[in-house]
Amino acid sequence: MAEQRPTIPCGRYDWERMIREERMDRSTKLVALVFASFANVKGEGIFPGNDQLAYAACMSLATLKRNRDALVRTGWLTKVKHGNRHRGLSDEWRLSMPDLLEHREDWASA
Repeated sequence: MAEQRPTIPCGRYDWERMIREERMDRSTKLVALVFASFANVKGEGIFPGNDQLAYAACMSLATLKRNRDALVRTGWLTKVKHGNRHRGLSDEWRLSMPDLLEHREDWASA
């Protein structure tokens, strides 16, 4: 999993607008919008498992994880709580906003 940088929580609708305007790989953008589709208005409460996310994005599990990690690394997505797959509990995520002046160079390496 990618290292998380400090982030700012962000509401779903503002976050979706910023993601639509952001220049990023189209697969990463698709994964971002799929995550947003599971969020509440505050950008919180995102609980789907990786299989459900990969199915919704029509991509392999590996591709989903690679793009999810790019969102985490650049500050657009934050893991709130680790799940427990043995107990059937998914990770919890929230939409977040990165430092917009610093993250742009990260997309070149993503």
